Amino acid sequence: MPNPKYNFDSIDSMKAEAIGPPGQRRFKIAVVGRHGSADLWLEKNQLLRLSLAIKQEIINIGSPEPIYQDQSAEYTRDPNREEFASFDIDIGNISLLHMQKQNLFAISVYEIEDTAETEPYLEFTMPVQQLNLFAEQAQELCAAGRPLCPLCNSPMGTETHRCARSNGHNSN
Repeated sequence: MPNPKYNFDSIDSMKAEAIGPPGQRRFKIAVVGRHGSADLWLEKNQLLRLSLAIKQEIINIGSPEPIYQDQSAEYTRDPNREEFASFDIDIGNISLLHMQKQNLFAISVYEIEDTAETEPYLEFTMPVQQLNLFAEQAQELCAAGRPLCPLCNSPMGTETHRCARSNGHNSN
């Protein structure tokens, strides 16, 4: 594996969050481990695609362990310790690698500004069960947003929706 700027090894929690009112929300993945914490900022569609890719990979590997157990309590660490890193990054790319012997996923996160960079900004590992729970939680979060127009697939809010597919004549 390449040399990342930060390596959290095995993390203790990974949670998707939405901040702000619908239509103006920002999405992030909060990662906490023994070596640090990170807020990984991304778009809603990136979060949804990531969760779907995770679920597909779990199906592909045919995980032998049950994946319905509840996630352990969130791990908190003293951020004042020297070896504890804490940062925010905008996600450009994420790669998943299943390590079959350990039944863990290695996750590499690349910054959006470093599209030409081949080294990941952050790497960490997590068990299949925990990753599956994250994917389910992320899908629930994405589904809780504004409903989509059945014709144009655009988000519909409290304001009048003028659907482009109906030539703007149909207001919902």
